[in-house]
Amino acid sequence: MVRQLSAKQFYAGSNPVGHSKKNNMDKETELMIITMEECGELTQACSKVLRTRYEEHALEELRKEVADVMCMVELMKEEGLISDSDISTGINKKKEKLKIWSNLIERT
Repeated sequence: MVRQLSAKQFYAGSNPVGHSKKNNMDKETELMIITMEECGELTQACSKVLRTRYEEHALEELRKEVADVMCMVELMKEEGLISDSDISTGINKKKEKLKIWSNLIERT
């Protein structure tokens, strides 16, 4: 049987049974890889909520994955890759787009 490695295991040089080798990648690369993985897991959790019609177990997983992504955003801020100002500006721009292209935010 072939065991599939996660991106983190592959890039970090971990072996398939989970015993980590010394990680030789730089901190920012690791941060980006883990953030990508967490975003993918959030995507899956959103899909599962829809498939299960908002069953509690799916909502619990959604909450966990949102927290994981927010943790990674916090780590990006700590590394100086993004700032609260960047995030606030981006949120405002996205809300303006959503006013035009979705029904999520009412136009004023």
